[in-house]
Amino acid sequence: MVMDETPPLSIENGDPKWRAELKEGLQKLKELTPWSNSLSAELVKGIGALYWGHDDKQQDIANTFCELGGAELFINMLLELTKKGLFSSNTNWQIAFYIYNTLWNFSDASLSLALRLGEKGMVRLCTTNISHKPYRENMDQKNIQFLIKASLNILHNLAKAPGNRHLYREEHVAEKMEPFLEDDPYLKAIGMMTLAYIVEEGQEEILAEKGTNTIEYLVEILKEAQGAKDKRCQGLSDTEVAAGLARLAVHDNNKKKIIEAGGLPLLVSMLHAECLEAQEAAVKALWNLAFSDDVVNELQSNPDCLKALKDLSCSQSAEIAKAANGALWVINKEAEKKEREETGRIDSETKSFQGKKPHIMISYQWDSQKEVLDIWKALKLADYEVWIDVACMYGSTLQAMAEAVENSCAMLMCMSERYKESPNCRTEAEYAFTRRKHIIPIMMEEHYQPDGWLGIILGAKFYMDFSGRLNKKDEMQKLIKEVDIHCPMAKKSSDRSDSLDAPGKPLGSITFSVEDASKSAALSCLEWSAGQVQDWLAENELDILRESMVDYNGRLLYRLHKLKKEAPEFFYTSIKEDLGLLKLIDILRFTEALDSLIQD
Repeated sequence: MVMDETPPLSIENGDPKWRAELKEGLQKLKELTPWSNSLSAELVKGIGALYWGHDDKQQDIANTFCELGGAELFINMLLELTKKGLFSSNTNWQIAFYIYNTLWNFSDASLSLALRLGEKGMVRLCTTNISHKPYRENMDQKNIQFLIKASLNILHNLAKAPGNRHLYREEHVAEKMEPFLEDDPYLKAIGMMTLAYIVEEGQEEILAEKGTNTIEYLVEILKEAQGAKDKRCQGLSDTEVAAGLARLAVHDNNKKKIIEAGGLPLLVSMLHAECLEAQEAAVKALWNLAFSDDVVNELQSNPDCLKALKDLSCSQSAEIAKAANGALWVINKEAEKKEREETGRIDSETKSFQGKKPHIMISYQWDSQKEVLDIWKALKLADYEVWIDVACMYGSTLQAMAEAVENSCAMLMCMSERYKESPNCRTEAEYAFTRRKHIIPIMMEEHYQPDGWLGIILGAKFYMDFSGRLNKKDEMQKLIKEVDIHCPMAKKSSDRSDSLDAPGKPLGSITFSVEDASKSAALSCLEWSAGQVQDWLAENELDILRESMVDYNGRLLYRLHKLKKEAPEFFYTSIKEDLGLLKLIDILRFTEALDSLIQD
């Protein structure tokens, strides 16, 4: 039976066609078990074809596939087929081929899917494939070659999700990839890129095994990709390779190696790229590289780099502007530090609060926001002043961060692998460390072990565990006790001096009392550019509005929310007719995001 013989796919009211097709295809597969039949192959093939049939919706398709349980379903199908033998029949291999091909593409488009696939066993399954001796001995066979290639590429995609890294340690993936780092240039490139994501601090010798230094190899790949018309080499784009180098640059031992291998001029040249994704990858790599005295000297002596970063600090892309500002901030701060050391000038250990009441600062990575807000609320109930960047990437500036650190009596450092990899979080944490602020570490991720720069700052400090391993109430009580000991000066007083209306208080850098939180978030969004509004829409899975709201800035967004309150009937008519929101779920998602952002 072929796809053309099945009943036509229905389209639910308001659903885009691709979503209806995806939903119905998955539902049919769930009802079809066992799956060793030609209809299963056609259904999987149809789901995979959606990726290429909607170039502008690939991330949405992959995310929806994840939401609808596609990861669990496809892995269960592969486990059944593997048990029966992938090559025991043409039908079995055909189904497996389409599944691996689909997961290869989908996992590249969605980090949430990559994480789900890891959780459900795809890292183990792919590692089993690449380490299976009969497969490795028969790589000349076309089907086996595809299986190995797909498995390596899926491992590469899944490695980009930090929450999967512990799985790579458990499965010893780095060691099992070694046979593919020698001959085939394509497999070698994918293997090297995967190593860039999974090798931990202190394991740099793995990157130099088999006589080929990973960093030198990737820099050479980047050079060749930049010279190619399609900006690719060995199947990798210049953007992918720059992202891999950015990941490697998180490890301080790798920074100088990237410079010595000739990576700096290549990354600087990408700052001038027409592709925004390439610019973003390059500027983030440079931000990570800047956390090194040796590298800072190179960056400071490169006028083209400094000028390009300054130009990009005003980019319409919020992510690029933030990263460029961050890189310049670190470069300048490192220069100031070097000057102090050379002149013997020592800054005071403490800085005047300039009449402001001390507060507790919470430093966190965006993925931990839900748990962090629970901590924030607990500190409110305990009557403490707290500074938190509720808008995360968009609501504050580096100057606001610096003021928040200066005026804090302690920093709650909410640690995770993504926190360690974030140059923004490192900027906050190291500034607090250099200002000799008391740091209270909090673990947010179950399998993470602090290492590198984060491990140095943490030292032998005891930390509270909010990763889910221990009782949350008990850990909260420990945290409050720790704050009581070290931060009594941050207790609220009756004569509050931190009002939002206080003169001279910049938007987005407000010392938060919990009562003021929603109002502050609203004020922060007033400063958003059109690009930041676009990024906010993407964060809230509202890509359907990006074209119709391309000219909206923060103030117009705020006015739209006011319109919702003052003239709700006109508001809902307008978002349907002017913004094109016809589906109820999209209307609900948009209004919920708007209400969460702006609470008057």
